[in-house]
Amino acid sequence: MKKPKVEIMSKSDPKKAAWSATVESIITIILGVLLVVWPNTIIKLVAYLVGGFLLVKGGFQIASFMLNKEQKNSFNGELIAGIVTLLIGIVIFAVGEEISHVFRVLVGIWIIYEGLIRLGNAIQLRSAGIVNWSAVMTIAIIMLMFGTFITFFDGAMVFLIGWVLVIMGLIGLFSDVMFMQNTKILIEKLNKDKK
Repeated sequence: MKKPKVEIMSKSDPKKAAWSATVESIITIILGVLLVVWPNTIIKLVAYLVGGFLLVKGGFQIASFMLNKEQKNSFNGELIAGIVTLLIGIVIFAVGEEISHVFRVLVGIWIIYEGLIRLGNAIQLRSAGIVNWSAVMTIAIIMLMFGTFITFFDGAMVFLIGWVLVIMGLIGLFSDVMFMQNTKILIEKLNKDKK
C-alpha cells in the first residue's frame, strides 16, 4: 500500500502573496499622490477612461450582434448587455465630476479589502507564533477604520482621500515588509503542521 502524499507548502506561496500586497501598496501610494496633486484632473480622467471603455465595449457588443446573422432572428443577451453598457458609458460621461462620489466609495472599499488582507496576514503570523503579528493586526484595524470612514462619510474630499491613500499605502508597505521578513518561519511552521 502506497503512503499518502503530503502536500508541502511552496516557498513561493507566502512570498508571492507578500510581493502582490507590496505592489498594491505602491500603487496605493502613487494613486494617493496623484489625488493630492491633481484631485479634479484625476477624477475626470478616471471618469472619462471608464466611460470611454464602456462606450467602446457597448458599441462592440451591439455591432457584434448586428453583424452576426444567426443571432438577429433570436433573442440574445449580448444585444441587451451592449445597450446597457453603452448607456452606462454615456451616463458616466454626462455626470463627469459627480463620479467622485462613486469613486470615493470604490476607494473606501479598496482600503477595506487591503485591511482584510493584512488581517489575514496577522492571523497567519500569530498562528506561526511570530511576535510581530500584533503590529500587523493594528495596521489592519487602522486600514479597516479609514476604509469605513471614506466609504460612509459623504464629506470625505478627494484631497483627503489622496492623503489617506498615501498614509495607508505607506502603512501597508511597512506591514508587507514585516510579513516578508517572516515568510521563512511561516513556511516552516505551515509545513510542520501539514506533516
